[in-house]
Amino acid sequence: MFALIALAGCDRLSSDGRSNAVSPAEAEVRLDDPEAMAETANTTAPAPMSWTVHHDPESPAASYGASGAQPVFALRCDRAAGQIALIRGGGAPGGLGIAVDGADKRYESRPLRGDVTGFEARTPLDDPWLDRMSAGGARLTLSANDGQPIDIIGGPAIRRVVSACRAPKVEPIDGATFTGALPCADCPGIDVTLTFQDAVQPGRYRLVFRYRERGTITTEGNATAAPPDVGPVYRLAPDKGGEISWIEQVRPDIIVFRTPDNFRSDAMARYPLTRTQGQVQ
Repeated sequence: MFALIALAGCDRLSSDGRSNAVSPAEAEVRLDDPEAMAETANTTAPAPMSWTVHHDPESPAASYGASGAQPVFALRCDRAAGQIALIRGGGAPGGLGIAVDGADKRYESRPLRGDVTGFEARTPLDDPWLDRMSAGGARLTLSANDGQPIDIIGGPAIRRVVSACRAPKVEPIDGATFTGALPCADCPGIDVTLTFQDAVQPGRYRLVFRYRERGTITTEGNATAAPPDVGPVYRLAPDKGGEISWIEQVRPDIIVFRTPDNFRSDAMARYPLTRTQGQVQ
């Protein structure tokens, strides 16, 4: 199943759905859920299950399972087809039942390709069952022809994938420069210039913080579109490490910084960066 989900960066989800951004180099980060465990026939305590959200602008996905094991369930965006793939690890194909808080819906399925054990069902993006699965506190029961139902948590991870898949595809803002100012606790202010490189170096950025009466800090790195919660969101990862920044393009000529865990901030929204003519050389 992992072959179907490219790991392009992951989010660790807390129980309330908030995330902490991590680098693409981290293969797996998980939300512990000791209550959600696969049923086993022996007396060995089953491993705890958790969600992993896989950031990929082309095909955002999320998987649920124990660390180091094949996921028991995953969902993946097929943007071109306008569908969500619902993937069950193991079991026999023929049908996939997904009960949400007692109400049940069944999907026709087909075997996964290659050597991966499991099967896949497809559903359109406007399927209202996806919204029920995405609701906070949702409890899901998966059933298949193997006769072994599995209880899992729904909510934030599923909502991330569904929202990203339904949203317009976000493209890098090649060639644009944005400027503005931020407050400073121990200086008169910070002048900010954010430049997205042109088509010669797509996906590259330069971020300059000029601390008035103090000095300047410049970072360069890769800018990638992230699955958005609301609006086009970009992830700024410095080449030399350090804190990852998140920005949102609220209008074609306005961007604002988001919190370090990629959420909107009313405080940061008061200090927008405005698109200017030309580029910083």
